[in-house]
Amino acid sequence: MEEIKTGRPTYNIGEVLKHKDLIVSWFSNGISFVGFLAQLHKETGVYLPKSTLYDILKRVKEGNGSEEEQTFSDILSIGRLYSQQWWEATGRNNLIGTKEGGTLNAGVYNKLISHMFPDDYKEFKDKIEVKTGDTEVSINIGGDSYE
Repeated sequence: MEEIKTGRPTYNIGEVLKHKDLIVSWFSNGISFVGFLAQLHKETGVYLPKSTLYDILKRVKEGNGSEEEQTFSDILSIGRLYSQQWWEATGRNNLIGTKEGGTLNAGVYNKLISHMFPDDYKEFKDKIEVKTGDTEVSINIGGDSYE
């Protein structure tokens, strides 16, 4: 009788790195991290859990990632540049209008791009806090802005 494996599946980062060109090409179409993980499994059969992806990126950011994990992080950084380029071009083309036509839902686009690329596109509100005695009042002014 065959033993049934239980527990969290292991991953082999080397298997993921074999597909680096394919990974970058997926991001060139505006894909997100979750979309990347799904595409990786669908196209290559390699399963990488979302939590593992974020664990790898955290280790690399803290300087504790392996050399392969650093390479993987670099590939994802390049991919994210292409993804952001795709989203910016999509927004620009639909704001200006293209031969193909198309309309842009500015609210949805703004929300998407600010969440996918928070380092470059942030929604923020200026906040004024006033304290008098036992009373504290916070007032939000302004609105969405790009830094």
